[in-house]
Amino acid sequence: MLAIVNAQIVLENEILKNGILLIENGRIINFGDNHDVKVPESADIFDANGLYVGPGFVDIHCHGGGKFRFDSEPVEAANFFLNYGTTTVLPTFYTDITPNEYIEAIDRVTTAIDNGLAENIAGFYMEGPYTNEKYGASPEKNCWRGEIKAEDYEKVVVRAGNYAKVWVIAPERVGIEAFLKKANEVNNNVTISVGHSEATPTEIEKLKKYGINLLTHCTDATGRAPCPAGTRNCGPDEACFLDDDMYAEVICDSQGIHVNRDMLKLI
Repeated sequence: MLAIVNAQIVLENEILKNGILLIENGRIINFGDNHDVKVPESADIFDANGLYVGPGFVDIHCHGGGKFRFDSEPVEAANFFLNYGTTTVLPTFYTDITPNEYIEAIDRVTTAIDNGLAENIAGFYMEGPYTNEKYGASPEKNCWRGEIKAEDYEKVVVRAGNYAKVWVIAPERVGIEAFLKKANEVNNNVTISVGHSEATPTEIEKLKKYGINLLTHCTDATGRAPCPAGTRNCGPDEACFLDDDMYAEVICDSQGIHVNRDMLKLI
């Protein structure tokens, strides 16, 4: 048993000062004020000296940390996050790498996981590779333009396997359904997300049977197909707002670089 004492424990609605947390076999079994919780004599004691103790952060979509990219230096990136309290992270790759580089990156990360060198990596957030190349950072570097070919994606999908927790796609891309069938065939528990896309709600609805229930960085790097007569068309963001089954992932940075502050209020 481990007893964390003299802690400020982060609760749902308050901070418990002078708290004690008891952990046994990796599970929290009790917590409370230091006057109310008795620490067993056999427990190992860790004195928090007034520091905060709370749940680990979960980051479902991240390309790297500090100076390290997950596709090239997964152990260093994972440790960067662990040092700042992120105990679960899903590495994300950019579309500036080729199919062979994708496989090498997947192998690099899974080897780190299997060898216990990146315990906070819980799988992959596969942002692409089949998004709309018009949207997102450095679209000119996108290596996955043009025709969607099975020989390009099959090895990537198989190698990612059950490690893939999310596949991000642009529903408007020609041939995307064949990719989704393969992704579901390999891993039928994977979440399908819409991202870097200008798909209409109708286009998204047609593919919901493959598990679409997420929108990647809502109101960021999304567009809308042209609509006649000067009206504004509905795109992925509106599809998410209209669909009670879809979740909106938001990059909520303090400078409003990714999402306009008024858009945050709307979301």
